[in-house]
Amino acid sequence: MIGPFIAPLFVLPLIGLAGPMAGFSLIAAAMLFIVWRYLPESRFRPAWTPPPKIVDGVKVKPMWQDPRLIPFLIYGFIVAVCQTAQGQTLGFLIIDKLKLSPTQAQGFIAVAMMFGAVAGLLAQWGLIRMFEMTPRQLLRWGVVTAAAGNLIVAFSPDYWTVVVGYALSSLGFGFARPGFTAGASLAVDMGEQARAAGAIAAVNGVNVVLAPFLSGFMSGCIRRPSC
Repeated sequence: MIGPFIAPLFVLPLIGLAGPMAGFSLIAAAMLFIVWRYLPESRFRPAWTPPPKIVDGVKVKPMWQDPRLIPFLIYGFIVAVCQTAQGQTLGFLIIDKLKLSPTQAQGFIAVAMMFGAVAGLLAQWGLIRMFEMTPRQLLRWGVVTAAAGNLIVAFSPDYWTVVVGYALSSLGFGFARPGFTAGASLAVDMGEQARAAGAIAAVNGVNVVLAPFLSGFMSGCIRRPSC
């Protein structure tokens, strides 16, 4: 949540806007050294046993082919791609709205991202527990709220409308992501939780790779409907 406010402090004269990446890389390297040097190793290492390939005479399918999980994985992938694409394009949209240089606009971008982070935390730490929302409710309200926020951002006439829309969409993603995770977990048996968690983690990771491609492709199609 404090990342957007800390990042401008790393915008240094010599490396400019690349400063936050360099600064956070140094922080990550320092944490790697601390973990390597001071985090104790576990003395108990259970033997690894490969998962069974055949159960009750039936070949075990990978989790991403399991019909119980496929709807949740598709849902989670689409939601994650939308959220990642929005976060990656938000800064460029604000630069266009304000007609400022990237350096001048970074403070406004930080404020917008901060509002989004607070909205996401409000959803996950407050509203979900307050209203005791079930996974089904989270899945439904999440996409509805996120879609409404994205539409506001897409048709926003000014900067503050962008901020409101981004916060609303972040609220929706704060509902949808836990709903997808909980729903996928409840869809399988207790002994399959580890494999389901692996499939969920894979979906949450692959969207970071595909989101820039898909958002760029869709942007090109909007400019050239013939595609």
